[in-house]
Amino acid sequence: MVEFTSDFYWNYGKKPRFKDYEDNFKNLSVGTVNNYLKELCNEKKIQKVYNGNTLYYSLPKKHVTTKYFLISSVAFILLLVTISPILHIIFELISFYAGCMFTLVFWRFFSKKGFE
Repeated sequence: MVEFTSDFYWNYGKKPRFKDYEDNFKNLSVGTVNNYLKELCNEKKIQKVYNGNTLYYSLPKKHVTTKYFLISSVAFILLLVTISPILHIIFELISFYAGCMFTLVFWRFFSKKGFE
């Protein structure tokens, strides 16, 4: 198969320019171009989009729900990992303070001497 310069752009995440496509396709037959576009569709680098009776090719779109689900679940996990040690420290301080208060109240009311 003919080497296309747009493969460089697909592999490295750069956006292909119109001139790249023009240089690639101007000397090729229609069948070769169609085969190349089918190959890109099979590799999921582009997708077919129908607008009425017209066929267009565009970059593949991810579903919005998948993106939001991934982002929200990762953010929730990071939030839990960040807050968990802080909550642990707060609960330890509260339990220590409550234990001290119980001891002070116990000695105040139940000891014969009280505070000394």
